[in-house]
Amino acid sequence: MSISLNFNTPKKTIQLVTFLILLSSSFEVKSQTSDFDGLDGLSLTLSDGSLMTGATGLGMTGPAGAQGPQGPQGDPATADGNGIYTGDGTVPSNTTVTITDVLNFDGDIALSGQILGLSDERLKNNIAPIINALSSLSQLNPTTYNFDVTKYENLNLPTVKQYGLLAQAVEKVIPEIVSTTQFKGNQEFKSINYNALISILVGAINEQETRIKTLEEKMDKILKSLEIKE
Repeated sequence: MSISLNFNTPKKTIQLVTFLILLSSSFEVKSQTSDFDGLDGLSLTLSDGSLMTGATGLGMTGPAGAQGPQGPQGDPATADGNGIYTGDGTVPSNTTVTITDVLNFDGDIALSGQILGLSDERLKNNIAPIINALSSLSQLNPTTYNFDVTKYENLNLPTVKQYGLLAQAVEKVIPEIVSTTQFKGNQEFKSINYNALISILVGAINEQETRIKTLEEKMDKILKSLEIKE
């Protein structure tokens, strides 16, 4: 007993025959001349040991579609146990990078997005207003400077004129926003948390605004008293 299929056999019929073949081991392929797309003829017969078994597989699955090209990826970047960055690679999109320590870059960082820091009130305790913010800021001396790119050539420091504060001077006034960071070669340098300085600036502006309002009120009273005397 045999089943013959040819190129004009409906696709559903071929699928049904294939399904029956998978359900029963009594059918074997006697001969197969080509794959599904070019099926010239296919004979299936009961397996009684008297007929030759053809090639394995029916070739019923069409070819897979072409895969689109993959975008370029930069050279891999690594970080040692202290989170010290080496290399000039890029991180692929949709990749989560976990940093357990300080991640140091010797060079500039360019972003097309934002750097966001967690500031949810639910994550905080010991919340208190910043007191004497104006007094603290008045003790800081903003400066202009250039990095010593000759002495510290390995750090790839910028050569252009800089605006900022000196970490050692800030540490004497607001030590909490200054930290010591280790760079490659076991070199340690001080850094300033300028983001934390923003909240102190806001506090100083608020204190200054309060003082201005107080002075304005006093001035109004003085002017009114002068008007009365006249």
